[in-house]
Amino acid sequence: MLRLRKGLFGGAVRIGRRRAISVRLTITATPNALLHRPTNYALSASVGISRSVTNPYIRINFMTPTPKFKSFFMAGFECTYALTEIRKRLDMLKATMHDVYCRDDYRMLKEVGIKTVREGLSWHQIDSGGRYDFSRFEQMMQIGQEEGMQQIWDLNHFDYPHPIKYFSDDFVKRFAEYSKRAIDIIRKYQSGTLYIAPINEISFSAWIGADRGVWAPYTKGRDNGFKFKVQLVKAAIAAIKAISALDKNIRFIHIDPFMRRKAKPPASKAAINHVNDFNNIVRFEAWDMIAGKTFPEFGGEPKFLDIVGLNYYFHNQEWVLSKKNGSLGFSAMDWGSKARISFAAMIKEVYERYQRPILISETGSYGKLRSRWWGRTLRELVEGKNLGLPICGVCAYPALDRPAHINYLIPESGLWDFHVSDKSCRRVPHAKSLSLIKKFINNVKG
Repeated sequence: MLRLRKGLFGGAVRIGRRRAISVRLTITATPNALLHRPTNYALSASVGISRSVTNPYIRINFMTPTPKFKSFFMAGFECTYALTEIRKRLDMLKATMHDVYCRDDYRMLKEVGIKTVREGLSWHQIDSGGRYDFSRFEQMMQIGQEEGMQQIWDLNHFDYPHPIKYFSDDFVKRFAEYSKRAIDIIRKYQSGTLYIAPINEISFSAWIGADRGVWAPYTKGRDNGFKFKVQLVKAAIAAIKAISALDKNIRFIHIDPFMRRKAKPPASKAAINHVNDFNNIVRFEAWDMIAGKTFPEFGGEPKFLDIVGLNYYFHNQEWVLSKKNGSLGFSAMDWGSKARISFAAMIKEVYERYQRPILISETGSYGKLRSRWWGRTLRELVEGKNLGLPICGVCAYPALDRPAHINYLIPESGLWDFHVSDKSCRRVPHAKSLSLIKKFINNVKG
């Protein structure tokens, strides 16, 4: 039996006769708008140990309300603005001409039954050292309003102003201020609840930019990767605090890749240890810090982790390979591999850890695999729904194809393709994928 020795929200717990441990009890009711009025919530309790402190703690969480999107099936428009390895700035809105054909693209989606989209702002285009220009994106917001399209906005999609000191306190403060300005603008075009993704893919951003050094901030090494992950977590938390003080009717979606790794036999001890560390700690690290489950000194709290967004692709289930020289390699599991598990089982892991609504914020595949991917993934999502998992939506990403010449952005991956040589970027439907998706949407309605 657990017995509180002092206080409702903190103190010590005695376990049996001998052992007492310090505890922290946290009662959470998010989103922020709902902190100000009584609401019914499902109650859950968990015990966790922070890697940054010596004492375990018990936290009581409340399941946050299920989001209400205009359509369960969504589409996302590629909006990467990264500064690449050759110091060239990507602009996927321009490359796909979505900013030009935004209205046509939305009407194209509505014909399929899609009424909710993911879009992304560009911090570096908008923020010129304290001067803000949202005009490019306000045109899209206006079109969304006129077409009745619900827009979920990323405030950051691998995109930082240049120059900026990536590891400084000013980075966090500047992002928080920009985020407030962004909400002021978005609110002009949307009433009701806003759905905002503060920073897209914190874990991938830290890995590709600060661990691998391929994109900005161009540092290398695992220590730098973790350091930048912490910086992005701090920026996301600062943005949530700043926005919540401004507007109480906002839900926050925290989007990260969700992967699973398995050591391929014959497996070295290093491979086994890597898999245990990755599957139990690394892939959850950003969400854990935002929720204050680990490193609470960075400012995380359970109420900040509102909706969990999972990005899931073919390569998100990987083998860890043991090499003769002692190093490790990685390869995607074959499509028909018995080692692959259902996506529903992976979603269940996330839900059991956080007790939060789950949005499949990105999924899709490429080339000839596209229709097979959609057939399998949609079946596994139905499996998850039948298990009672709170899956609140699924987003096809990208809706439009990507140019072939950009590293880490795989081409022939949209629901609509286009020919790079076609200067008008005429949209060419991928008929097999769209047929499966239309059928799924109709079944969801039924």
